Amino acid sequence: MFSNSRETFLPETLVAFLAVSELGTVHAAAKSLGLVQTAVTRRIQALEGATGATLFLRSRRGMVLTEPGRTLVSYARRMKEIEAEALALMRGESSQRQEQIVIASPSSLASARVVPKLAGILSSNPGVAIQLCVSDDRIGVELLKRNEVDIALLPAADVPLEFESRRLEPEIYVAVGPTAWKKRQFESIVRSERIVDFDSRDDLTFDFLAEHNLLDIAQRNRHFVNNTHVLAELVAQGVGYTVLSIEFAKALFATSGALANIGGARTHNVSIALAWYARQYPTRAFKEIMTALK
Repeated sequence: MFSNSRETFLPETLVAFLAVSELGTVHAAAKSLGLVQTAVTRRIQALEGATGATLFLRSRRGMVLTEPGRTLVSYARRMKEIEAEALALMRGESSQRQEQIVIASPSSLASARVVPKLAGILSSNPGVAIQLCVSDDRIGVELLKRNEVDIALLPAADVPLEFESRRLEPEIYVAVGPTAWKKRQFESIVRSERIVDFDSRDDLTFDFLAEHNLLDIAQRNRHFVNNTHVLAELVAQGVGYTVLSIEFAKALFATSGALANIGGARTHNVSIALAWYARQYPTRAFKEIMTALK
């Protein structure tokens, strides 16, 4: 439930803006704030007049933030956090501010790089709650643009100019197939077996093969599985081969004797970056997460 203007120091225009951005419709925002819809609409219009920018576009999904709207919402949320901290201190409540940090990551990076770093950070920041959004569907950019996450781990090539970003150590990919294929010549596998990829937009296996001058002999009729763990299970059954990050693959090799590196020393590097909207006053936990992720 959103606080109304009598319970916050924030301008009523900004309170209405945050409500609409987080709830998605003027109707839902008005209900949450205890206002009529026209009052919320007037406040949004007043804020747009003051900023000189269109903050929302109407769509079938509701109110969608524009680029200026996405910029404003990140600062408005930070203002709301600072206000909550100030109110808690003035009321003699716990000085440990409650904070949620939302991180988007593909499964391979979540398992290998994010999760191992979180326990120590959370133990030293007990007021912080983490929400980890794991998806291999390359939706991190869209989640950032919709302000649904604070930090995203992305292919470096996907990071738009409006985000702050930092390069991480690249993901190193290897060719993976069933253990029974381990002694086969990789060229023979590429020529005769089918590729198993995430979806039709997934070109990682093609990129791997192209780097090693094998793409011309590869079969182009691929299988698709839009879940990396299930994809690996299908590969283990001998349906085909794929490429996986070596960090992720090592974990699978350790827990399953059914998968093996079938490409020998061949590898393919993918540049990875952290992306986030610039924060004027990042919290301690936010900075610790950013520093820990390599």
